[in-house]
Amino acid sequence: MISIFQNFQGIDLLIYGGAFILALLFSFAIHEWAHAYVAYKEGDSTAKALGRLSINPLVHLDLFGSIFLVLFGFGWAKPVPVNTFNFRSGRKSEFKVGIAGIGVNLLMTLIFGFLYVLSCTFIGPDSVPILQFVSALLLYLTTVPFILAIFNILPIFPLDGYNVLKAVVRNPNNAFFNFMEHYGMWVMLILFITGAFSFVVNAMVINVLNPLLGLYGLILGV
Repeated sequence: MISIFQNFQGIDLLIYGGAFILALLFSFAIHEWAHAYVAYKEGDSTAKALGRLSINPLVHLDLFGSIFLVLFGFGWAKPVPVNTFNFRSGRKSEFKVGIAGIGVNLLMTLIFGFLYVLSCTFIGPDSVPILQFVSALLLYLTTVPFILAIFNILPIFPLDGYNVLKAVVRNPNNAFFNFMEHYGMWVMLILFITGAFSFVVNAMVINVLNPLLGLYGLILGV
C-alpha cells in the first residue's frame, strides 16, 4: 500500500492518503457489520454479544491483517464470529451471512460511485483542499469496496466466497473444501505474488466499474 502514494507529496499526500485510509476503514467496518447484522437477524447473537454489531472500525481491526495491508497492499479485518447452530434456517442462513459483506460492499460502490461522479460536476483539480479531499474520499469509497467484494467473492478459505459456496453445494465435505481449509492462505498468497489477483481486479475495473461510472456520467451529463 505504501507504494500507492509514492507519487504524492505535501498536501496531496495528506488528502489522498487520508481519504484512502478512511475509506478502507469504513469499507472493512461496513463489511463486517453486515455479517454481524445478518447473523443476528438469522438468530445468532454471538457477534452482538462481543460488540461486533458496530460500524466502529476499531472493533473490527486485526493486528496482522493491518500490518500486511501496510506492507504488502492486502490485508483483512477480524472475521465476525458466528455460531451456526443458532441459525433459524441452517445453510440458508449461512449463505445469507456469507454473502452479506460482499453485497454491502457492492452497494457502497453503486451509491458512492454515483456521488463521486456527481461531485465531479463542481470539484476540479484546482478546487480548495477540503473539496479535493471530499472527491478523493468518494472515489476511494467507490473503488475500495469494489475491490474488497472481488477479493471476498473468491471461493478460497477463509474468504466469504468459500463460505457461500460451501452453503450451496450438496456435499461440502469433498476434496476441494478439504484442500482449501488446509491450503487456502497459501493459495491467496500465490495469487498476490504472481499478480493473478491484480489481473482480475484490473479486468473488473475496466469492464465493470468504469462502464458503471461512465453510465452515471451520461445520466448526470458530466
